[in-house]
Amino acid sequence: MLQFLQTIWLWGLAGLAVPIFIHLWNVKTGRTLKVGSTAFLSESARSHARSFKLSEWLLLLLRCLLIILIVLLLTRPYWQQQVNTANEKGWILIEEGKVNEAYKTYKSSIDSLLKVGYSFHYLNTGFKQDAFEDALKIKDVKSQEVQPSYWALLKDLHQVVPASLPVYLFTGNRLNSIRGKRPAVDLNLHWKIYNTTDTGSKWLQAAYETSTDSICVVTGNSNADGTFFTNEFIGKQTAGSPFKLSRSAGKLFVEFNEGSTDSLIAKVEVDTTTMVVCIYQNKFAQDANYVSAAMAAIKEYSRRKLEIIVTDKKENILANTDWLFWLSEEELLPGIKSKYLLKYKKGQIQKQYSTIRAIENTGTFASENITSLQIIPAKNLDTEVVIWKDSFEQPVLSKAVNKLAEYHFYSRFSPQWSNLVWSDQFPHLMYALLYDSEAKLQVEYPDSRLIDPQQMLPTIVKGAALSKQELINKVELEKGLWIIAFLLFLTERIIAHKNKNKQLNG
Repeated sequence: MLQFLQTIWLWGLAGLAVPIFIHLWNVKTGRTLKVGSTAFLSESARSHARSFKLSEWLLLLLRCLLIILIVLLLTRPYWQQQVNTANEKGWILIEEGKVNEAYKTYKSSIDSLLKVGYSFHYLNTGFKQDAFEDALKIKDVKSQEVQPSYWALLKDLHQVVPASLPVYLFTGNRLNSIRGKRPAVDLNLHWKIYNTTDTGSKWLQAAYETSTDSICVVTGNSNADGTFFTNEFIGKQTAGSPFKLSRSAGKLFVEFNEGSTDSLIAKVEVDTTTMVVCIYQNKFAQDANYVSAAMAAIKEYSRRKLEIIVTDKKENILANTDWLFWLSEEELLPGIKSKYLLKYKKGQIQKQYSTIRAIENTGTFASENITSLQIIPAKNLDTEVVIWKDSFEQPVLSKAVNKLAEYHFYSRFSPQWSNLVWSDQFPHLMYALLYDSEAKLQVEYPDSRLIDPQQMLPTIVKGAALSKQELINKVELEKGLWIIAFLLFLTERIIAHKNKNKQLNG
């Protein structure tokens, strides 16, 4: 069945009227011949004979076909057909770009499976089928893009593959390939793990100009055991350094020297801006002192260009503030704008003893318990993303979904509410909040951490109540249509040229 990704371009078929109109209005004017006795008669009003008819049918057909093909190419067509798995012996599944790596480890097993009639499919959305010989010809690549979770793919596989069909899965055991909730599936699954040849990764995570006129380069390192970051301060002269500086379009960049690394992320822009943080204290002067002290610690430790303003007057809040900490239960006044905003949530105070922790990838709390003594319960979390929460799963810090950068704090920066402000982790968490929000430290890095293969296995439930669907195989048609369009255009030009020469030669 023919399908289109962008059907709106089908309106372009109205362009077929153009060649038809041109050919239809191929006007032929009759010629006047003076003969015999009429040659000396005075002229009278002339009448002109014209014929309106389609001419050069072959050219018209070719031009209409060209327009149809151009419209089809814009709609990005593909042929969709259901794959019958009833006659399948079994499936082999390997990630695209990892086929050679898997084959190197499990060559004999894969050859045996192919020999008895197993079909090869890529382990990605849609499970596209391919000839294994063709897949081996494609060189393995390192991809910086985040691939779908194995667990999400297994859940999709459960819906399209019969429970009795043997499925052989060949993958690595990277931690970043396992995300989400462990699925319950009914599959005849044989999961084979191979050791990846890439044992470690090193990359440039960020770079920024410091208050002492040097440049801090944040380098990421990841191996099987974990991921860590190191800061290295370099001068404007980088002789003998593993880094070098360059300028492009008025911007400053830092990159690894040639041969230093084969990292996917080997060049980043240097942040030369100064972040302005304004703390509006209102009636919470003590809270403002704790936040200001954390900011000062961040500035001293990181040497970042950071300007801190503490005020109890709204008129002192600068228009170009990067971060505004609205430590007040008052409503934010109209006209006060900042790039990022953190404000106290107002509501009924609930006293309860719990601990505060950060959601994954939003900061790192130490093993020490950060005690929460009271909190303001959240009423509606449908429009918020939780950043920190307590042991009762109540949000402590959240971010509004529909607003670019507005954070809601359901506690207070006060020892009466929690011991967060006394914790050694407080400056680290504030640093992550300030600079991770800038997306300068949000690069999808090549995570090399490994997970125990036993922890990767899904829950096998015989007769799991999930609907089975027909597997759809999609065949892209764009390449073939481009070839046909080129041949049609070439034929049309040849015929038009011959017709033109024929008319000139009588």
